[in-house]
Amino acid sequence: LRDLGWLLATWPAPGQFSIGGNLGDGLPSPEELVARYAQRSTRDLSAVGWYEVLACFKLGIVLEGTHARAFAGKAPKAIGDMLHASTLGLFARAVQRIQAS
Repeated sequence: LRDLGWLLATWPAPGQFSIGGNLGDGLPSPEELVARYAQRSTRDLSAVGWYEVLACFKLGIVLEGTHARAFAGKAPKAIGDMLHASTLGLFARAVQRIQAS
């Protein structure tokens, strides 16, 4: 379920931040991914949203590490700024998921 949450946290979805950006049409929606997973698994998916939120925060924390290194002059500032913006997007996505529950 952690892997499914991570996939959902980084999956492109309309109106939500995505690490990969807009990859275009043709990809299944997050709901379709979960439905497909449910077809092939006997796991209880009632808490999948919790795993998605956890993944958003965990990835954001990792990205903020590079942002901090950029402030210390140990990574390019442009990269630090980009990763910080990604963190804010992930956190916003987590909040949206929490509010949708």
